[in-house]
Amino acid sequence: MTRSGTNAFHGTLFEYFRNDVLDAKDWFVNFNGLAKPAERQNDFGGVFGGPALKDKTFFLFSYEGLRLRQPSTQQTVVPDAALRQQAPAAMQPFLNAYPVSNGAALGAGLAQFNASFSNPSTLDAYSIRVDHIINSKLNLFGRYNYSPSSLDQRGPPSSAGTVLSMTEPVSSSVQTLTVGSQN
Repeated sequence: MTRSGTNAFHGTLFEYFRNDVLDAKDWFVNFNGLAKPAERQNDFGGVFGGPALKDKTFFLFSYEGLRLRQPSTQQTVVPDAALRQQAPAAMQPFLNAYPVSNGAALGAGLAQFNASFSNPSTLDAYSIRVDHIINSKLNLFGRYNYSPSSLDQRGPPSSAGTVLSMTEPVSSSVQTLTVGSQN
């Protein structure tokens, strides 16, 4: 629920941030000896409101933006060194397209590969509310919200297995309109 505007213009701003310089390494990053992935969280925005017609019509606009780089670690399976060396010359470029194993040998020509990375995402949320006083017993209001968002997801679950070199862009947009009256 959003609040109504008033007869005085007013506004506020805010910013919340978090980053990898201030946070400790993830346990799995430490355990696997991986580089610390980027972490950024910036949540910012503000509100501004006031009268459109003194004592009758009021507005309130709000905005919130979120910029996020969420750190993650993941394991996958890659060809081991022995398989790469024993493969026919024509196959070696394909096997070398996989990253070099940095984890335990699993047998059957396979080994673990552990990686740390960050998935970037954004969210914007805009909202405007207008209130109008008809008389002392009846107020009308309308509110419109628009929230687009996007995410680049590495190793998307829709791919066959976990392929860390693939990213899948995901985006969505939500819009709502609410009108009502208050007695």
